[in-house]
Amino acid sequence: MLLVTQTGTIDMADPHPRPRRGLSAAQIMIATIVAALVFGGVVGFVSSWRETELGTENPSALLGWGLLIGLPLACLVTIPYWMRLDEAAREAHKAAWLWGGGAAYTLAAMGAALLAVSPIGATVPSILKRTDGAGRFADGVLFTVVLQSFGYGAAWLIWWARKR
Repeated sequence: MLLVTQTGTIDMADPHPRPRRGLSAAQIMIATIVAALVFGGVVGFVSSWRETELGTENPSALLGWGLLIGLPLACLVTIPYWMRLDEAAREAHKAAWLWGGGAAYTLAAMGAALLAVSPIGATVPSILKRTDGAGRFADGVLFTVVLQSFGYGAAWLIWWARKR
């Protein structure tokens, strides 16, 4: 038998219920956003300092190191957030990645194929200011990730709007 209270659900069969410890999903999300803003600020500051003090204008190395360090940390932070989510929120995230991320990936792949076979592909400016093969590849990956994130966000909003 379960008893639902303001602080959560208590299993009446358990004679010694333990209070839920740790941060809530909302607190973890807010802490992650603050940490990402601080991390992004540090990367932006160092990039600006490199450009003004050292005279270098290529931010791709710093961006690469920032992503190499920041993305695994962001993935680790999502584990406790995911564990605390309820079923509806989990379904919203899964549906958004399936439909929004998948549709955006398809659009990005179609765009890459069109750029590869059309003469306009050689004139498209590089986002990371690199024109070699690695820079163009990184541009494509960055574009795909951004497009998938927008697709995910749109699908997530649509999922919640339809369920409310």
